[in-house]
Amino acid sequence: MENRIGGLYDIHRSGAPSKFSVQERCEVIAIACDQPKKYGFSTYTHWALDILTKAAVHHAQGPKMSRSSIHRTLQRNDLHPHRYEMWLHSKDPKFREKVNDIVSLYLDPPKDAAVICVDEKTGMQALEHKMDPQPVLPGKPGRYEHEYIRHGTTSLIAGYEITSGHVVAQVNSTRKAEDLLAFMDKLAAAYPDQKVIIVRII
Repeated sequence: MENRIGGLYDIHRSGAPSKFSVQERCEVIAIACDQPKKYGFSTYTHWALDILTKAAVHHAQGPKMSRSSIHRTLQRNDLHPHRYEMWLHSKDPKFREKVNDIVSLYLDPPKDAAVICVDEKTGMQALEHKMDPQPVLPGKPGRYEHEYIRHGTTSLIAGYEITSGHVVAQVNSTRKAEDLLAFMDKLAAAYPDQKVIIVRII
C-alpha cells in the first residue's frame, strides 16, 4: 500500500553474513596464483580444485574453506588455476630486436618484395580408411569405419605470402636438407621477378 506498484517487487535482501573475510579469501587467491610444489604437491604442475582445497586447509589462516567456497572464490575473481597456455622464452639477447624486425615486415611489408612465412609440419600420418564412410541419415549421424590402412608418414612444408595469401606447398616422404632446398627452388620459381624475403618459423 505504501509503495504502490513498486511494492509488488521484492526488496533487496542482504542474505546470510559472509563466513570468510576479504583477507581470508585473498589468502586462497594467493595460493591459487602460486605453484603447487611450494605447498607440498611436487608432482603437480598446476592446480586442481581438490589439491587447492587441501593446500588452503593447511596453509591459509582463519576458518577452513570448503571445496565449494574455494570454487566460488575463484569464480568471483575470474581465476582459472587449472588452465595453462604454452609460451616460449628465448635466451637470445637480441630476441626483442629480431621480433621487432619480423613484426615490422608483417605490418609494413616492402612494396618491391614478397614476404613469405615458411613453416613445416612433420610426422603427419598418411591414413586410408578401409571402407567408404556411411552418409548421414534422418536421426542418425554419418559413420566412419574405425579401421584404416597406414601409408607411413609424410611431411608438409609451405610458404604463405602475407599480402596476397598465396601458398606454395610441398609434400615429402622424408625430412632432409635436400627437401628444404628443393622447396626453396620451387618458391623462387613462383616469384621469378620479385625480391623474396623469407620469414622462417622456428
